[in-house]
Amino acid sequence: MNLKKKRHLFRNSWKWWLLSQYVFFLMRLFYRKIVVEGKENIPLQQPLIFAPNHQNALMDPLVVLYASGMQTVFLARADIFRVKLLRDLFSWMKIIPVYRIRDGKENLGNNDTSFNIAVEVLENKRSVGIFPEAAHSSQRRLLPLKKGIPRLAFMAEEKNRFKLDLQVLPAGIYYSNYENMRAIVHVRFGKPIAVKDFEQAHVENPQKSLLLLRDAIGEQLTELSMDIRDPEYYDSIYCASEIFAVPLLKSRGTKRFTQQKRFQIQKELVQALEQDLEGKPEWMKDFRSKVQHLLEQLKASNLKWEFFQLPSKNIFGVLGSLVLLLITFPVFFYGLVNNILFYGGVKMLLRKFKDRQFHSSVKFVIGLAVFPLLHLIQALVVLAISGSLLWSVVYLFSLPLTGFAARVWVGYFRKTWQYVRLLWLKWFRPVKLSKIKLVYADILEAMRARMG
Repeated sequence: MNLKKKRHLFRNSWKWWLLSQYVFFLMRLFYRKIVVEGKENIPLQQPLIFAPNHQNALMDPLVVLYASGMQTVFLARADIFRVKLLRDLFSWMKIIPVYRIRDGKENLGNNDTSFNIAVEVLENKRSVGIFPEAAHSSQRRLLPLKKGIPRLAFMAEEKNRFKLDLQVLPAGIYYSNYENMRAIVHVRFGKPIAVKDFEQAHVENPQKSLLLLRDAIGEQLTELSMDIRDPEYYDSIYCASEIFAVPLLKSRGTKRFTQQKRFQIQKELVQALEQDLEGKPEWMKDFRSKVQHLLEQLKASNLKWEFFQLPSKNIFGVLGSLVLLLITFPVFFYGLVNNILFYGGVKMLLRKFKDRQFHSSVKFVIGLAVFPLLHLIQALVVLAISGSLLWSVVYLFSLPLTGFAARVWVGYFRKTWQYVRLLWLKWFRPVKLSKIKLVYADILEAMRARMG
């Protein structure tokens, strides 16, 4: 890399800011809610390394950029730079490559250039983002942390005789759903870690200081993110944390269910259950059997466990939802037909990505780049056929609006279908529904007793 061609990395770019407003606007549409905690912990006048957990491919850096509001230079895996067009785009977006052994030993030397750029960014009192796990996980757990951030941090401080006052800021990212639109994203910034506090340890034993800084980052990330450690009990603990979070909050007298409160009770539940793995192994085996039995009963009844999170509705409420779906069906149909090329293309493209953690990133990037272009082409076709500029403009603006409405309609239909299934069980399979409720109540009572 030629540093002279990377000057935009060391200052705020109005072009980057302009594009970010478009990207952030789409993010607010893509996600139902983006919750940010601890933004006041971000040091604005000091060089900074963001250290977030890695859960969701390209969406993770975008979420950090959105939550922080800073033009951060991110270091990302080098294999995404293989295509020249993407390489130029990522460079313009202030993303620089980091090479791993799997990228070829001959390329590892290029990391010196990337790290030198990162150090210069920090020397300009700007921010760098690195994922300390160096890979994303398909489960709500932290992978073993690597030494990339400590190496960069000490490299920068050593060059500046530990006068840089570099800070490392851990950040936890939580998604209510990794793959689909209209999920909730929750970002939690921790407390900044001053690298100069590790100066003496680094002088005495450089290798040990790397581990000390890495462990300090990991300690905060464990608290900031959802970190379910035991692989054998992962599914049971994860499902329990999702199903029983709101009921447990209700049992504590909580009336307003914010994402912050929900996340906190989930963390408490996970920690309590993992403690029981050591102190009450037999109780945990029984607990796992009950959760698995509940999930099996739900599957046999064609119910999703997410339906426990839905507010209760009587027959009139369900009928009202069905009427609303019927009334809005023409909008859904119009949006589906006129966006079928986009939705069909995305579906075909997703089949090439075996790693489902990339799915939301693919959907978002295609929507970001291809969606507007495809709509413009469709509007030009209408203009050529009708000869009316007014109608082609009206048609152009209708495409994204009804396309988005169609996606929301599908989500509302799926929720309503769960209500219909529940009523059907209540009327025609009451014994089966009673068994589900009994198992659910039994687990909930055990959770209440455990959590206090």
